[in-house]
Amino acid sequence: MKNLLLLSLILLISLTATSQIINVPDPLFKAQLLTYGNVHDGPVTFHSANVIDIDSNGDGEIQVSEAQNVYGITINDDAILDITGIELFPNLNTLSIASAGVTSISLDNLLNLREVYLNCPNASVLSMNNVNNLLSLKSYCNLSTFNVSQFPLLNTLILAGNNLTSIDFSSNPLLRYITLSHSPLSSVIFDNNPDLIELQIGNTLLTEIDLSRASMNMYAHRYDLRNNPNLTYINAKNGLAGMVFFSEVPGEIVKVCVDEGVDYNFTANLYNGNPNVVVSTYCSFLVLAISTKYRGIFLWM
Repeated sequence: MKNLLLLSLILLISLTATSQIINVPDPLFKAQLLTYGNVHDGPVTFHSANVIDIDSNGDGEIQVSEAQNVYGITINDDAILDITGIELFPNLNTLSIASAGVTSISLDNLLNLREVYLNCPNASVLSMNNVNNLLSLKSYCNLSTFNVSQFPLLNTLILAGNNLTSIDFSSNPLLRYITLSHSPLSSVIFDNNPDLIELQIGNTLLTEIDLSRASMNMYAHRYDLRNNPNLTYINAKNGLAGMVFFSEVPGEIVKVCVDEGVDYNFTANLYNGNPNVVVSTYCSFLVLAISTKYRGIFLWM
């Protein structure tokens, strides 16, 4: 009887210990997590963050208690195929993953996540449900869909090299920096974006861009819209009589709507030797298809 009780106790202890170990299916990903130098006890963007050895008890596993001590993770390994287990680091604040082998990424329910950098060119799925406190996302992935409205606090966004055809920023009032490039985008909605300072859009299929509700503050604005060969119309009339500068114009004639009071001596630069550019305070233009050699727009507001 005593032997049976002892055996039961041993089994119970064993099961309890096992249940406290985080499951990381990909052995290469697990090895990287266990490698000294990849895990930090604070956000990696802060100088106060220290590199830590996640395996504090040296058993070759990652206990739940050990995962709770991790606030920053930085991993670069193209051989990694699966980062399942990352969602079990509840205090994770900053995350940087670079891997050509990863095809799907789930960061669901990481409530403390603030900054994410992903360089995963073969990842077509990115799930970030309930990551409501995200401030910065820099994604170089092959995404075909992405709902940015789930991040109300988002300040910085880079989406490059993806398959997105449309994106709506109307639920992101705190956005200040946006980069969208090398994608088949045909629709971008700016609405309720009063803090937007820097916007870069290049190598897309956009034919028009409406910035009239994108920025209503007095800070310097940098809008770089070069390398959009189909772009023909820009509405930059946002209620401020600020300066607008274009260094180049797109392939087709460009219609640009600006505020009354804009310094036209300054905006004369937007013509850049091309008499086909139309600038007006009226946002209705007669469309003329006249090609030029230029392929971009760069404007300051």
